[in-house]
Amino acid sequence: MRTIHKLGLIIGLGFAVGVAACASDSDDTDGTPNKGGTGGATGGSGGGKGGTGGGQTGGSGGGETGGSGGGETGGSGGGETGGSGGGETGGTGGGETGGTGGGETGGTGGGETGGTGGATGGTGGGTGGSGGGVVPCNGTIEQLRTEATGANKKPVDLEVCDVVVTYVLSTGYFIQKDPTGPAIQVFEGNSWTPNVAVGDVIDMRVTQVTHFNNQEEVSGHEPIVKKSSGTDITPLIQNLTVAPTEDYESELVKITGGTIVTLNGKDGTINYGTATNVVLRAESTGTLCVGAKFDLLAPVSQYQADHRLQSWALKDFSNIDTSGCATGTGKIPNVGDLIINEVMGNPPLDLEGDTNCDGTRDASKDDFVEIVNNTDEVLALGGITIADSEKVRFTFPTPTDLPARGVVVVYGGGEAKCTYPANVMTFISSGLALGPDTDSVKITRGDGTELASMTYSGTQNDRASWTRNPDLTGNFVLHNTLGALKFSPGTKNDGTPF
Repeated sequence: MRTIHKLGLIIGLGFAVGVAACASDSDDTDGTPNKGGTGGATGGSGGGKGGTGGGQTGGSGGGETGGSGGGETGGSGGGETGGSGGGETGGTGGGETGGTGGGETGGTGGGETGGTGGATGGTGGGTGGSGGGVVPCNGTIEQLRTEATGANKKPVDLEVCDVVVTYVLSTGYFIQKDPTGPAIQVFEGNSWTPNVAVGDVIDMRVTQVTHFNNQEEVSGHEPIVKKSSGTDITPLIQNLTVAPTEDYESELVKITGGTIVTLNGKDGTINYGTATNVVLRAESTGTLCVGAKFDLLAPVSQYQADHRLQSWALKDFSNIDTSGCATGTGKIPNVGDLIINEVMGNPPLDLEGDTNCDGTRDASKDDFVEIVNNTDEVLALGGITIADSEKVRFTFPTPTDLPARGVVVVYGGGEAKCTYPANVMTFISSGLALGPDTDSVKITRGDGTELASMTYSGTQNDRASWTRNPDLTGNFVLHNTLGALKFSPGTKNDGTPF
């Protein structure tokens, strides 16, 4: 409405000027009566929609219509929206009314056609030219997680700003901004040298995200901008009393009064609050054992279908109380206390290979591992594992106490029906799966400490156990090289008690 009124005023003024001109110069000595001067209704140079450095609204020399010297009507420096020299009314000498020598009425020597300039505008115009650039802080952690869902190294261009590093591990770190999340893991790779610390506030332009075993991750980014260090992360820690879910993934949580339910190497289950049998993955468990109580500060992670608590450092655990550990009355073994003395991975054929005396020869059930207590103390075996070259095959139940100088034989299956000396204990596993020619055996404490190991290499035709010669201290040899016996579980090589 403002433009129409202004145009009417200008036309009126133009008409008045025209009448005055006619009254004073009706004969028109130059031979161009009633025409006007240089210019015209259409305007001068430029016009249109574009301009140098344009944008939809316009900056200097920009605007949806104007630039330097643009505009619906304007002259030098006009524009419908206007920047420098622009505007709905015009800038310097611009606008719908006209600029220097411009306008629908005309400029110097004007007339109906106009002067220099004109109704369409001067130099400049329109929709834009050079300009633009990277938009800062255009992303959120929530957007990163959304983009990463189901993705495999997906390219993105999102910058998150003022995010806080909450946890650092050897291959990356976690970032979070708000007390209740969301958060995301930043994966840097196995050769990464940490360049951030807990409490750093950073800006990060993310270039790639991925979905690894159902965990959303940042997998590529430009160099970070560290804005501050030493920020107190306490406001970002959530006290968790329920089982972790997708809503908590990558967020830093605290568990108070947790209890170890099961522990098998780095993997276990725990109870806390109202949650039961929550999966725990810990790179180091120290003195933790089944029945131990503890507090834990660590991120929630996802692996396949499990949302779990994941610790990469022993310092994540605090207030550890092992008084309730169900390890029995014995001493927790140290390196050298337990000796792997005999291993069977290739039982003889037919009933000769019935090592457990249950009346049946079965290659998967008649393999065994013989372990000897090499101390004068009772040893607590609860939580100790037996593994081959592939994985853990057996975990001793708790409590299990092995007498001083006692022997324990673990079979691959079946039933242990041999006649053993009094100091021998036997266990049946769900399968040791020892290789018939080459494999290894390792005994590991619940906290990850390797107590003993051995490796054997032979042929499938050997059909005898590997045993130390002499017992307890010697190297491993094939049992049938020592005499008639091809194995001797629970006894020395000659069949006598330890």
